[in-house]
Amino acid sequence: MTMREKLELLQQKRSESELGGGPDRVKTQHDKGKMTARERLDVLLDPRTFVELDRFVTHRSTDFGLGDERYLGDGVVTGYGRIEGRLVYVFAQDFTVFGGSLSEAHAEKICKVMDLAVRNGAPIIGLNDSGGARIQEGVVSLGGYAEIFLRNTLASGVVPQLSAILGPCAGGAVYSPAITDFVFMVRGISYMFVTGPSVVKTVTHEEVDFESLGGANVHGATSGVAHFVHDSEPECLTAMRTLLSFIPSNNLDSPPIRPSNDPVDRRDEDLLEIVPDSPTKPYDMREVIRHVVDDGEFFEVHREFAGNLLVGFVRLGGRPVGVIANQPAVLAGVLDINASLKGARFIRFCDAFNFPLLTFEDVPGFLPGVAQEHGGIIKHGAKLLYAYCEATVPKLTVITRKAYGGAYDVMNSKHIRGDYNVAWPTAEIAVMGPKGAVEILYKADATEEREAEYREKFSERAHASPHFAAQDTLWVRAVLDTADGALVRAAALLSAAGANPEADSARVLRVGAWSARSRLAWEELGTAAGPQEWGPVPADLKLPPVLEELGENLLRACPTWGILLTAHAADSYAAWYMRFSRGLRPDLLVVPLAASRADPVLQARLAHDLKLGRRSESATWLPETVKHRPVCVSMGLDRPPEAGSRIAWTARPLVWVAGPEGKHDHVPPGDFVFAALRMALDGHEVWAEPALTLYRRAARATPALCGALATFRLIGEIPSCRR
Repeated sequence: MTMREKLELLQQKRSESELGGGPDRVKTQHDKGKMTARERLDVLLDPRTFVELDRFVTHRSTDFGLGDERYLGDGVVTGYGRIEGRLVYVFAQDFTVFGGSLSEAHAEKICKVMDLAVRNGAPIIGLNDSGGARIQEGVVSLGGYAEIFLRNTLASGVVPQLSAILGPCAGGAVYSPAITDFVFMVRGISYMFVTGPSVVKTVTHEEVDFESLGGANVHGATSGVAHFVHDSEPECLTAMRTLLSFIPSNNLDSPPIRPSNDPVDRRDEDLLEIVPDSPTKPYDMREVIRHVVDDGEFFEVHREFAGNLLVGFVRLGGRPVGVIANQPAVLAGVLDINASLKGARFIRFCDAFNFPLLTFEDVPGFLPGVAQEHGGIIKHGAKLLYAYCEATVPKLTVITRKAYGGAYDVMNSKHIRGDYNVAWPTAEIAVMGPKGAVEILYKADATEEREAEYREKFSERAHASPHFAAQDTLWVRAVLDTADGALVRAAALLSAAGANPEADSARVLRVGAWSARSRLAWEELGTAAGPQEWGPVPADLKLPPVLEELGENLLRACPTWGILLTAHAADSYAAWYMRFSRGLRPDLLVVPLAASRADPVLQARLAHDLKLGRRSESATWLPETVKHRPVCVSMGLDRPPEAGSRIAWTARPLVWVAGPEGKHDHVPPGDFVFAALRMALDGHEVWAEPALTLYRRAARATPALCGALATFRLIGEIPSCRR
């Protein structure tokens, strides 16, 4: 053959290797709503940076007819590329070739890129979509899995390992992702289980389907196997890119610093309003975190699992930091088995890859109960303690309210080498709360008067006070006069970087502060109070266009003279801003659902202003309201409140509606606009994703909305519209 003929043959084989299992199998993959292996790599990696390795490898088996069926690449695409300019090694299993099953050659390709990643100090990313071991090759394929498991173990703590489950992952194949640092799954297409539904039925006689046995929601919220759960593959792959922007390439590098415009000496007085004075009133610790960190950005890990403990990544002064925080809004922030495991694993990852640790503490203790004791809360709680004790990175703690009992010791106290421990003036540090202490001290004489005496003599003026801890024992190094003073010092300790122009998130949080200010005014002046009473709204108060568009769409969706209940997130800021800053829909009342439930003063004010009577000042105010006035609930929430026997909700575009409506209140789906969302997605704007999440939920509930979404080229982002 001439040189030209050889080059033509090479190009022919290159083209053949890109066909996977052929056009029919690729079409079947697309019909399932799934991307091919190469399409996934195109989304994951920077454009034109992927270099493929071993693309012409085929299996070596001849049994059971395999000798007559060979595909170049053997069902896995391997190589290296770049994400935001940084080197990563990747493998993507191709379900169109033998169902992505693992053969000896398939395993060798994966092992090769894993070895190269460790040798070159770069992250490993695995995109899993496989039916398991290739049965025709017998124990050889099982040996291939063992080789991969060994490399996962040897690479642990050396280079970051990320796994995405983008199809089935069953049997022994599940253990490779389980060893990696972070697991991503996609609702509707991702499944992980050791034994499938048919085996479960045979052995235990339990009827179970793929989704309820090992679907994304199960592993995201119940088992905790999945750290991140997403609605679509592009969303999942984009989240993997975001995660990599926080973490270093290996355990010898520092996490990548990004300049921030957020001043390190910023004071945020809104923090003083977030933490309630009452030690038993719940609040959302996420709000504290967002008000403290750079640009209000908190990349949460394991969001749906063990909600009583929050973990995730933030930046302080531009430097990535790992955050661990008790969540008083869930189980009062107690530590239990799941929370302990969740926190311990996250802390050990941060320690391995040089992340400073920041702990926000508001913990009443460990969760009591027979199930917890029999489940091993002692040994699992010890794992969290061990992780904190073992960590050698800088460790900072801010006690916001309570730190009781052994949980105080566990949550990075000074006694276990906490480097910088501070407390707000409202903090209580004690062996237990006043009520429990009085019952032990006085037994039969434990009265409310005794409890008040104990709180006065012991809790507030002596041992439990942070002033006592700071002055007499040095357990807490400082008592701060402002809520954010601790983090100003923390940012300085973490070598803060420079600044750049104001980010969208800072503007959104500023709108959130003004919305909270309006609700406080309502409690005193009534819900009719407008900006003339609690304003004026600053002229420079702005939102990103994608949120302005979201707010306008939500306001348009609600019936005349209705009440719009929001999720107290992006939808809340958006709707409030367009209602009060832009003056749209002055007939509507915009209230975050969480505020209406948790704030008894606001409940009483709503009941009074809506003329519902005294009986409705509690949680019954909403069922009473829909008898007299329309209520719409943003689809920023997973579901409408009190659905079923108490309130009959009707799904409309973007909202659920209940109560009396006028004949002109039904807005056609085609009247909604999504131009700013399309532009925000194209520009990879941070607030595009929260808006898109709401629109996805709305499209599932009201498919007629898909037509309007298609007008703005958004069908590809909405899985339910593609079916």
